[in-house]
Amino acid sequence: VEENPNSVLVGRGGQCVLAGKPGVLHVHICATLSDRIERVAAAEGLGRQEAAERVRAQDAGRAHYIRHYYGADWLEPSLYHLTVSTSGFTVDEAVELILSAAKMIAARA
Repeated sequence: VEENPNSVLVGRGGQCVLAGKPGVLHVHICATLSDRIERVAAAEGLGRQEAAERVRAQDAGRAHYIRHYYGADWLEPSLYHLTVSTSGFTVDEAVELILSAAKMIAARA
């Protein structure tokens, strides 16, 4: 992180690896299960049932990875500074929220 202070780490346990590091913002982006299934179905050309299975498998994989490598629950709110639901905000609005929070974190570092 210090070598490239303007990095974005997506997944891979960043909320655990970089916990407590100054200048780091941890964001959990979520949506309702129904919205996530719809998005996966549309993006990957899948039927609703297959998309639902894919979403559930991805969630299980994320849960297993974080539990296995970090002994944590990936849905634990205390791992994140901010949780943004893309069911409640457009992508542009979510980006604005995250950028605003990032500026606040950067100002403290």
